[in-house]
Amino acid sequence: MIILFSAAAALIPVFLYLVILWWFDKYEREPFRCIMLSFGWGAIGAIIITVIISFIFEKFAIHFLPAAKNSTIFSAVIVAPLIEEITKGTFIKAKKIKRNIDGITDGL
Repeated sequence: MIILFSAAAALIPVFLYLVILWWFDKYEREPFRCIMLSFGWGAIGAIIITVIISFIFEKFAIHFLPAAKNSTIFSAVIVAPLIEEITKGTFIKAKKIKRNIDGITDGL
């Protein structure tokens, strides 16, 4: 029950934020389905890929870097954000969502 409450407490404000941003785009609104798909990919898909690649990097770094204990810090600070942003951008490019991004609120 606590996990369900925590998930709701985390998702409800984000969903409201997305609705407000969508509502502010008065002139050329993108389909809400497209917005939710992009958000879902950034929240779930990109994170899963990032965790997998960071895990692989850590296992690789332990064998080849002299300071293996620092590989976790390097992976968390450099590798994870880099991979996460690349996967988000790749998704937008692959889904051709970029053609719908034509205003300030679209980028938000």
